[in-house]
Amino acid sequence: MKRKFTLVSVAIALSSTLWAGTPVIDGTFDGTGIWGEAIASGDGIAGWDAANAKKLYITSDANFVYFGAEIRAANWQQFIFAINTKTGGSSVDPWGRVITYNHANKPDYLIRGNVDGDFYCQYQVWDGAAWQGTSTNINPDKTEMKGSFNGAREGFIEIRVPRATLESNSIFDVQFIIGGNQNSHGCFDAIPNDNNGTSWDPPNNATILSNYVSNVILPANLGAFAGELRGSTVNLKWNTLTESKLAGFEIERSADTRNWQSVGYVTAQNNVSGGSYQFSQAKAGTAVSFYRLKVTDKDGSFAHSKLVMIKSETTVKAELIGNPFTSTINVAIHTSGEERIQAELMDMNGKRVSNTIYQHPGGSSVMQIPAQQIGFGTYLLRLNGTETKETLRVVKVQR
Repeated sequence: MKRKFTLVSVAIALSSTLWAGTPVIDGTFDGTGIWGEAIASGDGIAGWDAANAKKLYITSDANFVYFGAEIRAANWQQFIFAINTKTGGSSVDPWGRVITYNHANKPDYLIRGNVDGDFYCQYQVWDGAAWQGTSTNINPDKTEMKGSFNGAREGFIEIRVPRATLESNSIFDVQFIIGGNQNSHGCFDAIPNDNNGTSWDPPNNATILSNYVSNVILPANLGAFAGELRGSTVNLKWNTLTESKLAGFEIERSADTRNWQSVGYVTAQNNVSGGSYQFSQAKAGTAVSFYRLKVTDKDGSFAHSKLVMIKSETTVKAELIGNPFTSTINVAIHTSGEERIQAELMDMNGKRVSNTIYQHPGGSSVMQIPAQQIGFGTYLLRLNGTETKETLRVVKVQR
């Protein structure tokens, strides 16, 4: 069946305003291509009992906020994400730990879990008078937590929280804390760095915390980016979920995904609740055209979106764009309906080297699979979705 429609959901990276990514919650770091750069780093000095909070990450998509931390910790220790979204909050730890939250704006959400083992996770919400606890486990509409560690107790903790749980706030303060698993424990180490306990016994086990990463702008401000070919006209549409300090969107076009030219510009509305945009132009004289957005902040920083592909006719369900590749595998998906696609990258010995989950919105979209960390050579890419079931041979080469 021939199709003349292209639609793609987009991930954007912008240093101070935008970042959209959907990490797979499997206890492994998906890279800065998904998480973006760390929003804060520890001081490099281990705290009590050799705990070391190293890097703090935040990203989000339309449904979830994702929190991640690179740490060194013992398997009996626990973590806490202390989050402030509004005035109020509480200075008292709801689990009875000897931690006093002395921030200028007290946390109104506290999310804790085990560093290792059963990966228990729970969040507490301040209702204005008391902490209200919500126990959780792995469930699409609940907090989900995973972690993984090597023999040196070095690892990555990642959780996801429904945006609705955080009341869809787009700006907040956060501190990441490593503590113990007993009520008598305080802070062992934190990002940003803060007061650490220095003893198992009172009074030096108690800690007073007061440092946030402040005014974190929640990622995933961009909702969707779509392109449609009607007759000889290309119509592009996109929307944002929230906006802050945006200058505008430069529209860029390419015939080969390597050489790009600017073909238009749309000024940002800077609505806190987001906005809708569109751009139209005559179809280029090539069989296939690619479009992307150059999203520019008012401070001059910018980032590029993923791609929209405009192709007049196609009968295949999946096709590679630019193979051999150097760092990123681009796969065009052409199916009429929405589908969740698992993309497994296997080496020639049958070992899985990466696993990506992609939500195809219907029509044609471009799935991008980061592959900077794998070696050069030939791989098999196995795609398994409701409609798309393909195995493609890909080759990584030096730039």
